[in-house]
Amino acid sequence: MGQLRRAMIWQRTEIREARNSVLPGSGPWQIAAELNPGFDDVLIDKITMSAFYRTFLDIALRDARIESFIIAGIALEVGIGPTVRHAPT
Repeated sequence: MGQLRRAMIWQRTEIREARNSVLPGSGPWQIAAELNPGFDDVLIDKITMSAFYRTFLDIALRDARIESFIIAGIALEVGIGPTVRHAPT
């Protein structure tokens, strides 16, 4: 909920009450079956606007010496943009 409020402040929205429209575990929250993680896949929750700025993902990629990756998403202003700007170089 805090992340949603921060995004609203950043976007200068006038909504008085922030609500999660998609709750974890609900039907819309589920990923397409074809994209479900495999047994040996690592899952890392994105809890800030940037997936890299001061996150475990940044540390994990650097430790694994991964030098290239693909970034995809939906919300350019509050997800993709900040993530691309903070990507490890």
